[in-house]
Amino acid sequence: MAKILICEPDESLAGALSEAIQRSGLTTVVVSQAEEVQQVFEREQPALVNLDLQIVGVPTVRDPDGLAMSSRNIYLDATERESARSLKNALDLAQDLVGQGERDAERIKKRIATFILGHPLTEVEYVALCDPVTLEDVETIKGETLLALAAKIRKARLIDHCIISDPTKDC
Repeated sequence: MAKILICEPDESLAGALSEAIQRSGLTTVVVSQAEEVQQVFEREQPALVNLDLQIVGVPTVRDPDGLAMSSRNIYLDATERESARSLKNALDLAQDLVGQGERDAERIKKRIATFILGHPLTEVEYVALCDPVTLEDVETIKGETLLALAAKIRKARLIDHCIISDPTKDC
């Protein structure tokens, strides 16, 4: 029987994934640390499963204040939540910059990082502009470009992203 290897540090999420997969009649092997994957893979040798899947992207689900919905949001107090909103506002800023003709990826990333850092309790982990298919960094915005960012708001690590290019579309 085929085995599905799940590498997920969040035990509740790993459990939910495992249960859903097992209901389909497959067996799962769950590990919580990436370092364990090779050991488990060598020991269990999960069979490769060729699933006929189509992945469909959907817009990010957001709270009414614009913050991307996440289980991590529960760790934010009112001040932290206000700072966390800077991530969505940074995405909008990037879209505006591109709409105004800015195409230099480094300048856009610096503006985004500076904007986020201008809010209390924030620490920028990364700001990336890359090709949405290959995920390779870009130097110049040409057509659709993925803007991905991560920041810590005190202890909560938050991520957000959008495709930028068309200034008439919202992130």
